[in-house]
Amino acid sequence: MGILRNLAKVFLSTFFLMSLTIFTFLLLLTRITEYSTLKRITLPLIESQINVTEGQKIEILNYLKYRCLNEKEVNIEIGKNITISCEDINTLNEENITYYFVNKIFDTFYFENYECKLQECLKDRKLEYFLSLDFHKNISQLSKYFLIAAIAFGLLYLISIETLESRILSLGIIFVLTAVPYFIIDYSALLIPEP
Repeated sequence: MGILRNLAKVFLSTFFLMSLTIFTFLLLLTRITEYSTLKRITLPLIESQINVTEGQKIEILNYLKYRCLNEKEVNIEIGKNITISCEDINTLNEENITYYFVNKIFDTFYFENYECKLQECLKDRKLEYFLSLDFHKNISQLSKYFLIAAIAFGLLYLISIETLESRILSLGIIFVLTAVPYFIIDYSALLIPEP
């Protein structure tokens, strides 16, 4: 009986540690892929890719306003089809046109509806799928399953340990082992000497 109990402790602690680590990683990924966080991260990257001079901004703005004489909205192809209402175009000027396009590009990628499952989308679309609301929803859903698994394995692990002191000690060790990679990632800049 003692061998089975020890074997159960090893398996349950391993599965508890793995499910808790995966849940923590997925929770971090969920926070990163929230609209406001991802927008704050990607807008400067998108803006750095748009290299437009002041003269080109004026030409683009004049072209869009010209198109709005006959249309209610203008479609532009920038990797994806972006639709811009003429009401928005009339409010644009040289100072805010780049910011407007950067936001429009981000929103187009983020809110695109993907008709595939998580594994298929990751295999086919790579980076673009990571920037979508669908990915955020799928990761959020997946993290809930790993939370349930972590709670279940944690409770079973606690039941397999005899004394309260051993339970507290082993839970503390597991929580520390789960947190160490995130601590290292967070403080790695402090560990690397500056040149």
